[in-house]
Amino acid sequence: MTVFAYQAADGTLKELHTVSTRPADYHGNNSTAKIQKDRAGKFVLNRGHDRIPVFAIDPAQGTLTLIEQVKTQGKTPSNFSLDPTAAYLFAANENSVSIILFHVNAATGRLRPAG
Repeated sequence: MTVFAYQAADGTLKELHTVSTRPADYHGNNSTAKIQKDRAGKFVLNRGHDRIPVFAIDPAQGTLTLIEQVKTQGKTPSNFSLDPTAAYLFAANENSVSIILFHVNAATGRLRPAG
């Protein structure tokens, strides 16, 4: 995932920072997609490789720091979404035909299966 700064004066982008969305020990196909930021603008999430990576956003630098890689408890997450309150995340697993609900910790960004 790459973060860019928008240069309003000339309408260009400047690359600031790039982070991997894969766990260090993952060697399979990496078909990540979808990026979603929480309502407070503190965290950014994306999906792929049967996990949801959660990153903290540094508001001063615009850089990202990995908080955790959460398994979606299924195969091939095709989509995910935060609910309107950003208290819950729904992960839709295509190949296991399941939707898993997670609690979102507003202070840390960490996800916990809701059961």
